[in-house]
Amino acid sequence: MVLNKYAVAIIQILTVAVTALVAAQSDGLLEPVEVWQVAGIAVGGVAAYFVPLLENGWAATLKFVATLVGAGIAAVVPIIDTANGGPGWSASAILIVLLAVLNAALTALGVTVRLESAKAALAAQDVSDQVPVAVDGKAVKVVLAHGRVG
Repeated sequence: MVLNKYAVAIIQILTVAVTALVAAQSDGLLEPVEVWQVAGIAVGGVAAYFVPLLENGWAATLKFVATLVGAGIAAVVPIIDTANGGPGWSASAILIVLLAVLNAALTALGVTVRLESAKAALAAQDVSDQVPVAVDGKAVKVVLAHGRVG
């Protein structure tokens, strides 16, 4: 359950690292457009890590929106570059945007894994309810608020 608590952060770090590697692999270096795209994804990732789970509605909403903002930045950078006379859209720029969108979906999945883990820990007969609360109190609070234990 401890690893599940940090699933979203792990997904963010891996996405930024893979994105930078893919961008550099295409032509051997990171172009300024690609650097700004990776920075946008990183900003979305940092925001997704720090925003809380929501107790009402869809718990992953703020984290998902933060990563979508990162994907939006990644998509806007090549448009701005094209408007300023730069090369704009390249194969790696398009791939970065696709990875950013995948990152948003994986962020939502990471939150789901975290909540399902808390739900399973609360439902376990051989585990005190205090253990899941101590490990990931926020996820337990969200699960209990939604009444989805059992």
